[in-house]
Amino acid sequence: MTGTSLDGIDVAICDFILYDNSKIDYSLVAFDSFELSKSVKSAIQKVIEGEANLKEISALNHIFPKLYLEAINNLCFNYSVDYDSIDSIAMHGQTIYHQPKSEQIFGFDIASTWQLGSGTALAALANKKVIYDFRSQDIALGGEAAPLVPIFDYYFLKSKEDTIALNIGGISNLTYINDKDHLIAFDTGPGNLLIDYISKTHFDVDYDQSGKFAFEGTINEGLLKSFMNEPFIIARPPKSSGRELFNHKFIEYHLNINNLKNIDKFDLIASAAEFTSMSIAYNIKKYAKENSKIIVSGGGSKNNFIMSRLKYHLPNAKIIDSSEIGINSDAKEAIAFAFLGFLTLNNIPANLPEVTGASRKSILGSIANS
Repeated sequence: MTGTSLDGIDVAICDFILYDNSKIDYSLVAFDSFELSKSVKSAIQKVIEGEANLKEISALNHIFPKLYLEAINNLCFNYSVDYDSIDSIAMHGQTIYHQPKSEQIFGFDIASTWQLGSGTALAALANKKVIYDFRSQDIALGGEAAPLVPIFDYYFLKSKEDTIALNIGGISNLTYINDKDHLIAFDTGPGNLLIDYISKTHFDVDYDQSGKFAFEGTINEGLLKSFMNEPFIIARPPKSSGRELFNHKFIEYHLNINNLKNIDKFDLIASAAEFTSMSIAYNIKKYAKENSKIIVSGGGSKNNFIMSRLKYHLPNAKIIDSSEIGINSDAKEAIAFAFLGFLTLNNIPANLPEVTGASRKSILGSIANS
């Protein structure tokens, strides 16, 4: 899969076992992340910002299967995995548009989502069965089609104590499972998207490694308050978001209305990182329990500034990295979509209506045979 951060292609090779009583076990065979080239990143960004033509979009739709297959082959080679041992491929694709709230278009209530990458092309190239297009069914049933990872959290992370699975990728999302087996999950707001944009434009690097730039800055309280006034942050779940909202225009708008065009770059990135941590903490306090065990995964878990501020805002929580319970924090989302593919092949519904808002459960994804 490739996420909203556009940082690379994550590939996880997993073994899943389904027992007669519906219990499922899994093991991670191999995982790695393969960086996207600058030209591909630029092309994706062009699509997301609405500046690409149909030829460019169509080309990317067929470029991604080749990139994915190359990444799979590289992973097999690097970890001595027999390619022929792979039964099937679950492909999330690259999200380029996500509008889960319906609008009147040609007399119909239309919500939509679009993940680039032809599943049928990948099936032909890989000579494997491919499960793809995981989000369309939930959207059609009135759901947000996000987040979809909570089904993995429910199967593998629920325990006898209140637990929050927090993923800080491009967007931050959480799954809260209480001790009575009740579940709620949603996007809380930005993860690394705004921080990565500032890192690239002001520091000429792809991301703020370990949060070192943020630590050198001072949080601008006026800008932070302005960020936190974004209606999405305080909206009730179900809710999901992406680059359509949290992008460079979002930053520029808030800098302009606060007359902060000349803000120090270290203060800007510190304020953006604090916005990520504060929006997460706000939603946990509002819709979950602060004293839960919080299991963190995703690239943001490596940002020490974000993590230190989370611990400041949630002093009663037990915050741990998912690697501490045996789940590779970088690999978790890729593992989760491998799991979604496994559920599809076994005709097991994978969306959670209480999470997405869909009218009913559904078996997600389309299947392309080789």
